Amino acid sequence: NSNPIFDAYGPAAASAEVEVVAMISRLIGYNEKKSIGYFTYGGTGGNDAALRIGIEKAIPGTKENGLSPKIYVLSNELAHFSIDSAVADGGVGKIKNILVRSNQDNSMDINDLEKKMRLIFERKGEIAVIYATGGTTDAFGIDEVSEIRRVRDKISEEYGKRYLPHIHADLAMGGFFSVFSYYDFENNPLGIEEKALASLHKIKERLFQTKDADSVIFDF
Repeated sequence: NSNPIFDAYGPAAASAEVEVVAMISRLIGYNEKKSIGYFTYGGTGGNDAALRIGIEKAIPGTKENGLSPKIYVLSNELAHFSIDSAVADGGVGKIKNILVRSNQDNSMDINDLEKKMRLIFERKGEIAVIYATGGTTDAFGIDEVSEIRRVRDKISEEYGKRYLPHIHADLAMGGFFSVFSYYDFENNPLGIEEKALASLHKIKERLFQTKDADSVIFDF
């Protein structure tokens, strides 16, 4: 029930929300003084919110005028099923969730992303959101967000778009590996065994790119 924790009635909860958002911002490399966020009902809630933001970026006035049939989203073919739920509930339609091929490590194929962005723009469509996977509860792939951003910026400029499609990183589970962002891998003070340490280092390097996303979701 959100009413008891609204800032007028539960200021301690509202204060905790601000502090937690700042902590997460620091973990993933956002500017904690400029980023904003709120508690939601899990990973699906974050994906829903990202879609709402992305649609308004792509076609301003949708909130008042209704959804355009030209709206699409892009996601890793191994992304969490909640993205299908978001596009269905948001009125975009599951058929408009264009799946991008995955690499062997379950990350998004950047070349296929570029190809599908071009295809949508050639057909006069608009891309609301590019959903990046950051270690979800299904396939634990971690997309290269910096590369996704590079391709998004390049293709958007090439097609003369007045907006940049929203990049949302779904870090529902994998985001908590961000606590290793500042870990001393060389001295390994926790004594993590070598094979696990190597895996953690690779995850850390990928998650470090999350700062290039426009929004993220953590699921506690």
